Amino acid sequence: MVAGGGIVGTWHAFELIEAGFAVDHLEADAGPTGASVRNFGLVWVSGRRSGEELDVAQRARRRWEEVGADIPGLGFRPTGSLTVANSATERDVMAAFARHPDATPRAITFLEPEEVRHCNPAVRGEVAGALHCVADAVVEPRHALGALRQHLAARAPERYRFHPGHRVAAVGARTASAAFASRRVIKFYRPGRWSEAQILEEHTFLLELQAAEIPVVATAVGGVPAVVSSAEACLIPPEDPL
Repeated sequence: MVAGGGIVGTWHAFELIEAGFAVDHLEADAGPTGASVRNFGLVWVSGRRSGEELDVAQRARRRWEEVGADIPGLGFRPTGSLTVANSATERDVMAAFARHPDATPRAITFLEPEEVRHCNPAVRGEVAGALHCVADAVVEPRHALGALRQHLAARAPERYRFHPGHRVAAVGARTASAAFASRRVIKFYRPGRWSEAQILEEHTFLLELQAAEIPVVATAVGGVPAVVSSAEACLIPPEDPL
């Protein structure tokens, strides 16, 4: 069971179906209305910090492209990005960064003004140059979730079931023949999006799951690691796209 119909929950459902699991996918509202559908759809590599954050961003970028090839409705486009310099000072900073070793793993180069306009004819006015990252990409956030669910329903109709208007509020034991089997996977939203009362409710729910010996998958943010340890649950780093 995956709780949450945003991009994190839906992608969990997608990867579980790909791995051969059966998934009951719950969404509290009739459909997602939060940050997953109200954003610019950036698959952003260029601005990530070196180390784990960049590694995760690059892995996510590759996965978006792989899945986008199979699901055109995601609207994946390897557009790249331009960060334009409007002054000599900005140009100097960008040119220096393009010469730095950190630019190479991000696929970043510096473009002269005429190269900027050739890369994107929409650029108007005087510019001093730009950083060009060919690794950056975009998807269509308003369509991506629906496209993923439609793909899952068509690919595995006997294993994927979407339940809009269902929010996890309690837990109880069920037999393997029941509609929801007793082995479960639970995904929790980021605490930063919830009120204190909602966070406390989710922490209580985590303890109920633990007492019922139900497997838990949760994002390792806020007070979650203090409620359940990595030995008792699968705690996912908040930056992990999978």
